[in-house]
Amino acid sequence: MSWSGERMRHIYSARGIKTVLPRTVTIQVEDAAFVRNIVNGYKIRIQQGEWIVPIFIDKDNHQRIVDGNHRAQAYKELGMEIPAIYVDRIKTLQLLVNKSPLQVYHTLIGRKV
Repeated sequence: MSWSGERMRHIYSARGIKTVLPRTVTIQVEDAAFVRNIVNGYKIRIQQGEWIVPIFIDKDNHQRIVDGNHRAQAYKELGMEIPAIYVDRIKTLQLLVNKSPLQVYHTLIGRKV
């Protein structure tokens, strides 16, 4: 199953997820070998059609990524729109202290994990 193009937007839209163009957010990733490995891993997963947790964007500053810079960079390098949800920055950062991005995503959309 491919998550690109219209199908991706439809599936994400049904889950309350928006897609954003890479140029509309500030992506901050270090230029280090271990970071390159993380980004490349996400690229492989995306190309294989695996569902990836959307990035979290600050609802008060739509350029600021709260969580998901590596995921955003992978989508950017693949030339794809980035799945994203707009969040309360402070609340989300507090949740991320003790939870994975997937757990936080489920918490934010009201699903039990």
